[in-house]
Amino acid sequence: LVLYSDGEAALQGIAVWREDSSQPPSKLPGVLVLGTAVGLEEDLIFWKLEALAAQGYLAFGADLFGSGRALWDKTENLPAREALTSDRRVLARRTQAGLDAMRSHPNCDPARMGVIGYCFGGMAAMDLARTCRDEGLRVTISFHGILDRPALPEGTVLGKVLACHGDADPFISPERLPAFAGGT
Repeated sequence: LVLYSDGEAALQGIAVWREDSSQPPSKLPGVLVLGTAVGLEEDLIFWKLEALAAQGYLAFGADLFGSGRALWDKTENLPAREALTSDRRVLARRTQAGLDAMRSHPNCDPARMGVIGYCFGGMAAMDLARTCRDEGLRVTISFHGILDRPALPEGTVLGKVLACHGDADPFISPERLPAFAGGT
């Protein structure tokens, strides 16, 4: 576990990497992994962290909700998400805190970082791409993310962006895609 914070919010990230005893220690490219609306501790995210580490990355699971656990109960989950989506600058700041925690990990190469997000985490990844000014963030990937254009300070997106979106996605109608496609 990696303890970090966003202001007064205490957060718990998970860092996973593989050490190769036949090679000298080196900095690894870091991948920030942002989970679904359930949160960090779910099988999908654990599997992604392990798979990325097996491919030679430092995989860092960020805690967006401040619980350090999965929020399956809607009475916990809905207020936790609302706190981050009512003002998307809060979500962007929370995601940036995860990136900062990963960047400061001793095994992370801060010049080679990326972020991937799933569903709610895909939305957070896109918000980070729009607001992050760290040139080490080279790629952002959203899988089934909430694709919209929130009121965020816009600037030049520094890295490459890939949004993987199915045309039958029940959360984002085809009518909403042109607004997203008009920019990142």
